[in-house]
Amino acid sequence: MEAWVSPVRPRRYPYITLQGKQAEGKYMKPSELVEAALGRVKADLVVKGGVLVNVYTEELLEGLDVAVKGSRVAYVGSNADHLIGPGTCVLKAEGLYVAPGFMDAHTHIDLYCTPSELAKAALMHGTTTVVAEPDELANVLGFEGLRLFVDVVQGLPIKVYMLVPLVCPQDPLFDDNRPLTLSEVEEALSWPLTLGLGEAVGWRRLLEGDKDYEAKIAAAHGLGQVVEGHSAGAKGAKLQGYVAPGIGSCHESINAVEALEKARLGLHVIVREGSLRQDLANVLPGLVGRL
Repeated sequence: MEAWVSPVRPRRYPYITLQGKQAEGKYMKPSELVEAALGRVKADLVVKGGVLVNVYTEELLEGLDVAVKGSRVAYVGSNADHLIGPGTCVLKAEGLYVAPGFMDAHTHIDLYCTPSELAKAALMHGTTTVVAEPDELANVLGFEGLRLFVDVVQGLPIKVYMLVPLVCPQDPLFDDNRPLTLSEVEEALSWPLTLGLGEAVGWRRLLEGDKDYEAKIAAAHGLGQVVEGHSAGAKGAKLQGYVAPGIGSCHESINAVEALEKARLGLHVIVREGSLRQDLANVLPGLVGRL
């Protein structure tokens, strides 16, 4: 699984991950959140006395309370007692981290387990959002595989966003799987869970003017969506040519030199650290203080 990992990790605290009471999809009116922050209506969940990981200021703030109303954080401060009522769930978190849910920016859930099994493992470790590219399902079942994937993930307790696979087939020179048609890709791009196109693995195809890649990338950009990258081995002019059509990211850097070259071109650099690859130790030290 791939994600950015913060180097800030004080060792004197154990970790806690909290889902709390969720009201997924429930719209909270601004007035409701104001009332909750002021204590005029009580919170659904209050986490007391934890070490808050503030992702805005990159601080670790000790002894703070966090109050949740519905699906939104309504209060973060030194004392949330005014938000506690008879129906409020109170969790004591002294000496524990309280952090926003982690987001895994690049996964292939269908490669190694079912979405429900991934959700169980992800939540236990604090990941609440996953961006997934179901290329295995697309290669085996075609467009119906994408429909199946969307149907399955909508019922999970984590948020799953989809990228429409470009690696279908992986390589038309060696694989005779039927590719997704342009109309199928356009329909999948219109689905609410879709963020854009999955990784353009065949970067040589893009440099050689592949019409299939070109049409699908244009369709994604026409909808204001992203196109993920996979530029292993590309550097210099070839990397420039690959990035030029609007590729937005790459997760293939194995050292800081590669990562920095891509970052300077505006790519979002995703560093792999998990069971498949462990690249963080080779990439991160050379970037700290430079980006």
